[in-house]
Amino acid sequence: MKKNTGGDAFPWTNEDTTCTGMTLRDHFAGLAMQQQGWTIWENAPVSTESFTKADARRCYQIADAMLEARQP
Repeated sequence: MKKNTGGDAFPWTNEDTTCTGMTLRDHFAGLAMQQQGWTIWENAPVSTESFTKADARRCYQIADAMLEARQP
């Protein structure tokens, strides 16, 4: 079964190029990461060095739940 990505988050087109950018799922996962305090900013509560694959998986689980909640 194909994973629901929510489609393109920020697509744009100019006269020569079409760019699909990141998926809505990726965008939501990034927002989940920020909400948890996982940022690259100097005074972040959690160091980016401590961000693990398990943390990334959790962010995508949150993103998947957000996409599911958007369904009518």
